[in-house]
Amino acid sequence: MSDPSFVYNGLDATTGGYLLPDQSPGAISTIARGHKLDDAQLRELRALRRFHSTMILGSPEDEDEEDAKLSQTGWGVIFPFAKQARVPEYKEALSGLLERRAQQAGERFKIFEGPCAYRPGESKTDFLGRQGVGPGPPNPDKVPSHLLLVGGPEDIPFQFQFQLSVQYAVGRLDLDSVAELKSYAASVVAAEEQAFVRERSLSFFAPRNPDDQATGSSADHLVAPLVDALRKELRQGRNASAASWAIEHLDGPAANKRSLLERLGGSRTPALLFTAGHGAGFPLGHAQQLERQGALVTSDWPGPIAWRNKALLEDHTVSAADIGDGIDLRGSLLFFFACYGVGTPELDSFVSAAFGRPMRISPAAFTARLSKRLLGRSRAPLAVIGHVDRACNTSFSWRSQPQLQVFQRTIVDLLRGKRVGTAFKHFSLRYAELATVLSDRLQEINQGTAPLDELNLAMLWTFHQDARGYLVLGDPAVRLRSPDPGK
Repeated sequence: MSDPSFVYNGLDATTGGYLLPDQSPGAISTIARGHKLDDAQLRELRALRRFHSTMILGSPEDEDEEDAKLSQTGWGVIFPFAKQARVPEYKEALSGLLERRAQQAGERFKIFEGPCAYRPGESKTDFLGRQGVGPGPPNPDKVPSHLLLVGGPEDIPFQFQFQLSVQYAVGRLDLDSVAELKSYAASVVAAEEQAFVRERSLSFFAPRNPDDQATGSSADHLVAPLVDALRKELRQGRNASAASWAIEHLDGPAANKRSLLERLGGSRTPALLFTAGHGAGFPLGHAQQLERQGALVTSDWPGPIAWRNKALLEDHTVSAADIGDGIDLRGSLLFFFACYGVGTPELDSFVSAAFGRPMRISPAAFTARLSKRLLGRSRAPLAVIGHVDRACNTSFSWRSQPQLQVFQRTIVDLLRGKRVGTAFKHFSLRYAELATVLSDRLQEINQGTAPLDELNLAMLWTFHQDARGYLVLGDPAVRLRSPDPGK
């Protein structure tokens, strides 16, 4: 990790080569200097950062547990205006989940449809303004803190979800049929009402492909130290509600396709599965792009030298085609650290400026087929957390030192039974901090009050781009354990 280049995950499935070569700090800093945040969004990010900087962050055991009560925070569902003709059947398919959340949230349960639905082209500020809410912390009497978007990114853009997630706990359901919506809703309700609790097991899946710097980096500098840190924290018992969890670490050759499928609804499915490795990518317009983009590359791929100029085989990846109807992921959570792990934008967020124009990488933004397939099964997982666009080693490293706190705190919160949207706030806060620091640095450089440090600026910009790309698929109010179903 001493090399100042930036290592991006992601393989071109048609050639076996990398989707994006390592980028020099100079090239990235040139892109960064053309970056500008929306002024209204920047003001909100600064306010959020100031608010949290004034808080004394102690043991998670001391945190206010009111966020677990939907009657306090509220819960709402946002439908797209563009699909208003289909909203009645969507509501019918989700009726079991909507009824349960209505009982839990009471007067703070909201359905945003018709005139209140998301309208094409709206920003977060536009949408909230129509609901009578300005920038800042949620007002759950008008817009609940937990919000479920129903629809694909063509109807409710990823950008809207990124913006909304800064202050709200946001998830998305983008499935192919009303039958799949009904299956997901039934799976969540069954897991909660029947108090379905999986064995307290956490699996880390970290391929280490030969001659591959990216998976070597994620295995050595993300997963291995994260496993060690979590084992130490749980062993010390600082979090009593998470102390009894068992951790499994599948590294290198053990992280193969067979073992991953066993943990994706098979015989060894854990309560929480975390994977870190390459995601498969396809060229714009390729026949397999919609079906296989974001497929998880396993240790079965022989690496960039042994597999030079050869297309990835199906044996090298886990894609939607590998997920059968008989899987059982009830009560489980999935976290995919991989390029395009949960979705693909239309335009590349990392290299467009280098070409002087936006670089189109897909016909339209879309949700990863693997995640949709998993969430649409009859015994679906609670949620999938992952990355839209490319993933990079700067997610977990800064100047050769592992930076794991965001991942560690999120996972510990999930193990403690925090709602997914609440636990995900660690990623939102990191994005808020990086966005404001980056904006301040760019202003200083442009005004001539600070020298141009290409390495530092490149790190800030890449961290910012990467931090923005995480999101939740599924209901943000789900959690691994629900000891009190009435909460």
